[in-house]
Amino acid sequence: MKPYWKSKSHIAIFITFVAWHFLMLVSFIVDMVFYLKDPTPVDPNAPSRITTVVFVILILLSFIPDFVFFFDLFKYIRIKRRLSYSADNNVEIVTNNNNKEEAEKEAKKLLRRNEIIADIKESGDSIDALYEFKNEGMKMPSGKLVLATTFYAAGIPLLVIFLLTYVFLFLFNYFLDIKHPLQSFINASAIEMGIILLFIIFFIIFFIIQMVKNKKNPPKEVGIRIYNDYLEQYVIPNKENIKETRYKVAFNNMKRLQTKKYYLIKGKVNNQIAVISIIKNESPEASLILIEDKYLKAKEAKKAKKAK
Repeated sequence: MKPYWKSKSHIAIFITFVAWHFLMLVSFIVDMVFYLKDPTPVDPNAPSRITTVVFVILILLSFIPDFVFFFDLFKYIRIKRRLSYSADNNVEIVTNNNNKEEAEKEAKKLLRRNEIIADIKESGDSIDALYEFKNEGMKMPSGKLVLATTFYAAGIPLLVIFLLTYVFLFLFNYFLDIKHPLQSFINASAIEMGIILLFIIFFIIFFIIQMVKNKKNPPKEVGIRIYNDYLEQYVIPNKENIKETRYKVAFNNMKRLQTKKYYLIKGKVNNQIAVISIIKNESPEASLILIEDKYLKAKEAKKAKKAK
């Protein structure tokens, strides 16, 4: 992983952050100069100076470069800390012919786009699974499944981020005008709704882009393997030097959510969540029974261990 100051994207974000606050400082100084030359009369109906309007707009919109910069910085710190651990991760990329170059490119792409750290395995041989079946619907997952999987994996962190952003916006507006808390609440709510709307638009655009990419180059096969201690979803891509990408969830570290159509499973390793999505009507009933049985036994064993 590149040092923070050797990445063009990080430097561009930092320069934007500094430039924005520099503009705010300049606009404040200019507004103060105009104020000292011609103080505004104490009249609520008097028009504001254009310099004041510019300064207020810069302040109100400053949450955008601030949010982007601090989100990018904390993301970098979080990934760097996770990369420092030497333990095995819950995502693997298995190479063909011991050729690691393509696998390393894929691992970098997963890290850059989704913050997923993948271990590269040179051997394509897998341990004999207790049960294995194809999950072909995952080649082109529906919008409902993508939405359900996304919010099952990251729903709580997203909720916390939106809540903290709202608290920050409210306090910011409140300290600008302490006498009108209701207006601060309205302002913060309006900006928060704008942020949520932008997030939804971004999510839709991202989903459309992924759908187009999948249609152009869908994976050869997607399936599930059940082992004694863990569950694995494998994806066989249309890439010569990559045999499989595997997402693993240990039964003793597993959480699951069942709906009428889907069986969603997740597990965390090294602060990385792996999610396995199973489409029920494509899956043998025996496989779902086996997964549930393994999960419940692991849960009971965990409780018994804690009770000792």
